[in-house]
Amino acid sequence: MPTRVFNITFHGIGEPSRSLEPGEECVWMSLPEFEKVLDEARTRANVRITFDDGNRSDTEIALWELGRRKLKATFFVVAGMLDRDAFVGAEDVEAILSAGHAVGSHGMRHRRWRGLDARAREEEFETARDILCAASGSPITELSCPYGSYDRGALRRARELGYAHVFTSDRGPADPNAWLQPRTTIRSSVVEDITRPTRANVLVARATQTLNRWR
Repeated sequence: MPTRVFNITFHGIGEPSRSLEPGEECVWMSLPEFEKVLDEARTRANVRITFDDGNRSDTEIALWELGRRKLKATFFVVAGMLDRDAFVGAEDVEAILSAGHAVGSHGMRHRRWRGLDARAREEEFETARDILCAASGSPITELSCPYGSYDRGALRRARELGYAHVFTSDRGPADPNAWLQPRTTIRSSVVEDITRPTRANVLVARATQTLNRWR
């Protein structure tokens, strides 16, 4: 196993089938861009692939493209969006697992986790997990932070609930066994830059993690 891995994150792929939220178009990739990134990732043992939000393109496009390259990924689904138009449903979750991929939680309402009260944390971390467990028929052990937003209280609650890993958007390399996993959101085919970060980029990523833990 590599001593450092690079977690990359995709969101929507291809032509959007819904109105995008402000700023979301920056992380929505065309199919040719997506294919180019996967072709590059396939050549690197230290790249791990994740998907956020549970857009329908996860199953309509990503599963096929991953499968023909023999790549595996983790799909983080927003529990409150399950079975809504343009998002994956319970049957899609089953299809993802049947194809050999993993499913994790992206929370309940796709809201920022910084500053949540106890009731909101219960919904984001417990209720969402229960819904996804029921849909998948298997334990949900990993979380990813919507908007990359988290604070000390959110991380503490995730630990208390026994999540094995929490994935952020802090960029930079990760220890493959660490509990907190930084990720880099892909906006274009730039895997080369992601997997060969400068020392300055690594230091910025570490500083971002430290600041967010103590907000």
